[in-house]
Amino acid sequence: MKRIERVKRILKHHALLLSIVFSAGFGIGYYIALLVQNQTKVFGIPAIIIAIFGGLGALFSLSKTIIDWFCAKKEKEKVPVLQFDSYVKAIESQIVGFADNITPQMTYFVRIKDTNPNTQGKIENAEGFLEIKGNSPRTSLKRIATVWSDNNQRSLSFSRQADLRLFTINETENIIFHSAKEKQGFTPNIKPYSNFISKELIIEIDCQRGVMKEKTLTVNFAEIINTAMMEEE
Repeated sequence: MKRIERVKRILKHHALLLSIVFSAGFGIGYYIALLVQNQTKVFGIPAIIIAIFGGLGALFSLSKTIIDWFCAKKEKEKVPVLQFDSYVKAIESQIVGFADNITPQMTYFVRIKDTNPNTQGKIENAEGFLEIKGNSPRTSLKRIATVWSDNNQRSLSFSRQADLRLFTINETENIIFHSAKEKQGFTPNIKPYSNFISKELIIEIDCQRGVMKEKTLTVNFAEIINTAMMEEE
């Protein structure tokens, strides 16, 4: 039923185009009829019938192609178009030793935003990955999956925007990356902060439904830290 309504809308809004297609189809059919006349010496009504059926056949084929193209175009317009928007930061608490010994630490995120005003439905099963090039494990990070701020999920479906965890800096000046578990939660990957301040972080986004304008982003740690805005409560 929905497909019928979609076809009706296309026929209503593209009547002129379809008229041109019909004329082209009839012309093709007429040309075929002329060829048949030359080959078989068929004239008069039989030739007209051949022209009509040839035109209808060409019309059907062209119309189906055009309708399918418009349907695909409309569906594509509804797909989320994502981009790396900005960096945000938030103060989180860390329990050290005993439950009453709580220290603050700063976590940095990158905000992923849907820029398509015509989006229908959610961005589906989005995942984020981090990598740092280097010559040793102390100064590099093999490609890992990280987690989203929403319940520390590895794969997230969302609307409009979401924040991806990048790293945390604690009071002992360690940098902590959040190596995602299979579904939810993460394992801290702790490294010396001083080894990374001048390095570049490669951020990659992959999703089942949604298109990234730029799938990867390479950015300096200092830029993230200096430009991140405090997350609003």
